[in-house]
Amino acid sequence: MHINQYELSAHAGSPFSVFGKGLMAQYKGTVKWFNNAKGFGFLARDSGPDVFVHYSAIQLDGYKSLKEGDEVEFDVIQGTKGPQADQVVRTKAI
Repeated sequence: MHINQYELSAHAGSPFSVFGKGLMAQYKGTVKWFNNAKGFGFLARDSGPDVFVHYSAIQLDGYKSLKEGDEVEFDVIQGTKGPQADQVVRTKAI
């Protein structure tokens, strides 16, 4: 299965799996930038293009925010405007 130009494939042996929210895969990366006032930013993956992140995808209690350089783990789902981060967990704060 292929999704638009992003070519994320879901097949046997692939790191991708299909859930209710669409195609997902676990990634590690760092916060490239995050605007607290607007509630969104971008994550730099260890490999691949940067990924949009919305505050609602951040798995924290209370105020959901990220800082530039924070290390994170996250899923990538197909959003309405392309790939976006989901289930974002900060693994190391800067």
